[in-house]
Amino acid sequence: MPSTVPTHFVDQFGTNVRLLAQRKGSKLSETVQTKSLNGNECTFEQLGSIESVEITSRNADTVISDQEHVRRWVGSRDFSVGKLHDWTDDYRSIVPLTSAYVKSQAYAIARRKDDLIVEAFTADAKSDRTGSTTISWSPSAYDGTNHATDQLYVDHDYDVMGKLASTGTGMSILKIAAAKRILEMREVDQDQPWYIAMTPQQEQDLILDPNLTTSDRMAWKAYQNGEMPSFYGFQFVKTTALVLGSHGFRECYAYTKNAMGMALGKDVTVEMDRRADKNHSLQIVTYFAANASRLDETELVQLRCEETPATS
Repeated sequence: MPSTVPTHFVDQFGTNVRLLAQRKGSKLSETVQTKSLNGNECTFEQLGSIESVEITSRNADTVISDQEHVRRWVGSRDFSVGKLHDWTDDYRSIVPLTSAYVKSQAYAIARRKDDLIVEAFTADAKSDRTGSTTISWSPSAYDGTNHATDQLYVDHDYDVMGKLASTGTGMSILKIAAAKRILEMREVDQDQPWYIAMTPQQEQDLILDPNLTTSDRMAWKAYQNGEMPSFYGFQFVKTTALVLGSHGFRECYAYTKNAMGMALGKDVTVEMDRRADKNHSLQIVTYFAANASRLDETELVQLRCEETPATS
């Protein structure tokens, strides 16, 4: 049967869902590269560094240097969220535009986007010209010196001399400093944003960190009040989407804008129609297609945080 829902209402509802999902929902999607996908997959292209060579004689031959070209492939996955609205619940209007339905569907979409990004931090990535090469996430433990290792996790507190504690450490200034040191030693571009994704538990760890100096605490307070752009070189993203790994630690991440990518295959779309088989209730369905991938392991450091402090 034809829809009896005014087109302008559907369009406005969909617009409100998209705006809420972007502005109040997803915590992580603004911290990664995004790209529209047309077809089954899209690619993110990256170029490695290149070095100059010294000219040691007049009229010397030109030296051509190879530059690494890295390509990562990202497909798309389809998602939807639906709701039936019984006309007997509200016979005066068709689901107010500012209703809880708009918010609930928008937030469901936003949570899914964050889940895709969190999953992509450690999922296999597809690389090479045709996407035939799999890049698995198998990080090594940071020991205070192995900065150049492509994949690293930090699960201890470090100072410039090395490991300070062997177990029972949550998020700390020393862990953040270690991540900063790793990225700086890799000469990662600091003109792009650097992020740390963590849960409210790790934020609490930082507030109580005894290693914070007075100036650190003042800077952290200013950061929480939105009065400074970064703290220790990072912008912090607080999310509950981060998972506990099989090792028992909360997996947080220090990463750059270029480290992760999200492909958007289908923009958020809303459809509504009356269901004759449901006593003409209004069916509201919101759907979209997206997926995420890790793009560059050298611009990502996993921070493993204990959430139950060790007793010994």
